[in-house]
Amino acid sequence: MGVLVGFLLPHTRREDELLGQAAGRIKDKTREAGGRLVDRTKEVAREVADAAVGEARSQGLTPGNLVEKVSQVASTTGQTLKEKAQQEGENLKRATEQSTMGSQSAAMPAPGPGNQVIAGPGCGCDPAEGRR
Repeated sequence: MGVLVGFLLPHTRREDELLGQAAGRIKDKTREAGGRLVDRTKEVAREVADAAVGEARSQGLTPGNLVEKVSQVASTTGQTLKEKAQQEGENLKRATEQSTMGSQSAAMPAPGPGNQVIAGPGCGCDPAEGRR
């Protein structure tokens, strides 16, 4: 690529003296080849674009209905996201409630054999005892 660019640049007087007419012919041929390459690249790009447009049309994707289809996809996607967000919110709420209930029962054991609260003198539960 660098050689091509070098050939496309204007030549100097010193190059003309050293290489003479051969250099001029090589540069001319390189310019012609570069021009053909640019033209062929443009032609291939047009062919690819035409093929893409043809394929889109064969699948029913015209500019008018393409906008409609994109709108439908966006609407469906938005609804799905909304439903998923609500579902995740409910899951998080349930998990939080279960976590809170679990921590409360760990702090306050349920009454039962071996877990009975005994109140009596000296337990510190009678406010009158603290006044003595």
